[in-house]
Amino acid sequence: HHLRVIMQTITRESKHHWVQLDFKVPIQDLLEEYFTLEIKEHRPEDGHSGWYGAIVYGTDDTRSHWETGKGEWRDCPKTRAFVASLPYSRIDQVRFLVLKAKGFIKEHIDVPDRYWLDPLHIALTYPEECVFYQDGIIPFAPGKSFVVNIHYPHSVINNSNEDRIHLLVNGKKRKDFYDYAVAQRLESDYSLAKSEAYIPINLRR
Repeated sequence: HHLRVIMQTITRESKHHWVQLDFKVPIQDLLEEYFTLEIKEHRPEDGHSGWYGAIVYGTDDTRSHWETGKGEWRDCPKTRAFVASLPYSRIDQVRFLVLKAKGFIKEHIDVPDRYWLDPLHIALTYPEECVFYQDGIIPFAPGKSFVVNIHYPHSVINNSNEDRIHLLVNGKKRKDFYDYAVAQRLESDYSLAKSEAYIPINLRR
């Protein structure tokens, strides 16, 4: 049973911790193309372990870095078609980010000076022993999509024997993007217990 929550307009500057979106994700098609790409270690200088990335669209830098309109697509037609189906008016960067078995991403803040509800994370594999923590556990699972606010401290640990593989999309969202929202974690829920921090919302469904 979905709780009815009145949605205010959500923007990249919103205080939400995260918003879950209902997108139909062709997991196997995306994974098939992921395995054709070369992965590079991602931000090892920051003390993370087992974090890798592969660019699908954008510059060669696996960080959140791009020059609008300057990217090029790698040979991933199924991934490109899926991204084209998402409610974006402009795509800036598309990449796979992988956390290897037994790897971890240390707690960090990507945008310290303001709220930053971006990018879109789409879980393709998500072992049960993997936890994405941001003052509570974000309830990722294979095929689930979340926009995560990287202004808040967050960390990930993968205690499994499998890789965790996400597709990340950065770009300019269309006005109907958040029509696909099915759950949210509000900034005002900050003190809730982990298990209670998951608020379903019923918009158009």
